[in-house]
Amino acid sequence: MNFFELFNLPASFVLDVRALDSRYRELSVQHHPDKFAGAEAKQRLQALETTAQVNEGYKTLRDPALRAAYLLKLSGVDIDEEGERTFQMDPRFLMEILELREQLDAAKQKGDVPAAQALGKQMAAREKQTHELLSTLFVEEQQSPDSARLQKLAEQVAALRYFRRFQEEVSAIEEGSL
Repeated sequence: MNFFELFNLPASFVLDVRALDSRYRELSVQHHPDKFAGAEAKQRLQALETTAQVNEGYKTLRDPALRAAYLLKLSGVDIDEEGERTFQMDPRFLMEILELREQLDAAKQKGDVPAAQALGKQMAAREKQTHELLSTLFVEEQQSPDSARLQKLAEQVAALRYFRRFQEEVSAIEEGSL
């Protein structure tokens, strides 16, 4: 059973977060290990395993980047797979990220928090655009599967990870200035 099935939700990038939260609470109460404290060892173990699966599923589906990577994995593209890469990032994108990281590093070295924040806002805007693109691409993929589109989806999910790490670095710079 995949995480979407576990939470009784459609396998989609666009997700009803309220429904996910509600179903998470229901499943957490239903399978909480304390309810099985007096049960046989096999039932207690099953409750622990189910709780772990519910928690992992919730974490995965609640986070758009993790949800997108999970959807790709369900489609047969595991961007975390070791060994041969399943996709190649656009070298221009990688150069752009490298240049932005250099700008962020320069801002950090100078203690220029406003410059770092401006770069963070730029990444947040890129992340939002990527979410919108992923929404469209996943709908198209569900309607008409296409390996080239899966490649594009994998690139966009990887880009989300770059944007997120960049924003985490901006947050660290902000926290260091407090």
